[in-house]
Parts: sequence; C-alpha cells; structure tokens
Amino acid sequence: MISQTAEYALRAMVCLSAHWREGLPTSRIVDRTQVPSGYLPKVMRLLDRAGLIYGIRGAGGGYYLKRLPSDITLWDVVKAVEPGIGVGCCPTDTGGTCALHATLNEALDAMRGVLESTTLADLLNGVKGVPPLGVMAKL
Repeated sequence: MISQTAEYALRAMVCLSAHWREGLPTSRIVDRTQVPSGYLPKVMRLLDRAGLIYGIRGAGGGYYLKRLPSDITLWDVVKAVEPGIGVGCCPTDTGGTCALHATLNEALDAMRGVLESTTLADLLNGVKGVPPLGVMAKL
C-alpha cells in the first residue's frame, strides 16, 4: 500500500538512524540500503524538504537526521515522500463513499496507526517480537 519511493525513504532513514551521530555519505547509504544510486538523491531531497534530514556537501559531508530516531515515526517518513497518500472518492458513487473505498480507507487508517506508533528507534531496538535491525548498522 505504500510506494517504492516510500520504502526507499524508510530504508534510508533506518540506515541514517543507525548512524545518527555521524551521518553517512550517499555511497554508504546506497550500499547499505540497495536504493538505486540514481534515485536516492530524489528521496533525500524529499526528506530534506520535510525537515527530517539535512545534507552537508564536500569532503566529510553526508546526510544527518535533524531529530533523534526516537522522535521520528515511520508515518513522518511516508508522508514526507507521499504527502497526498490516501484513497480518493469513488467516481461511480454520487452520494459518498462506496463499499470498496470505505474498505480501502479502513485499511489505510490501520496502516497509518501502526506507522504513527512506530519510531525509527523502535526498529533499531526491535519491536513487536521482531529482532532489532542491527544488521543495517553493521553493513
């Protein structure tokens, strides 16, 4: 239900969260996340515009989080790259939402609830019985 861009953004943000004190250059983010090198700059621009990261150019530069991983939810990341995420109105229904769109809205609300209640730090520390994402930090 989320786009490939949103998944790439989440991968990049988890990677940056694992290295939030030092930041990372684009090449290391690409290596660790497998986000295509030609597409990562677009994703990072969207995250920067949303106020989640900042970049420093030149030698020793890279990308850094603007807030602690515990202060950034997965929903913050998704809406940064998909600001209009949602289900539109049914084009065949003149009086409101049809059963299909009502169901899709319900599913989106459930997904949003999970993403709003999960931070980047939760993923690094392990959440919902799933082991921590330590592998991202070690690559």
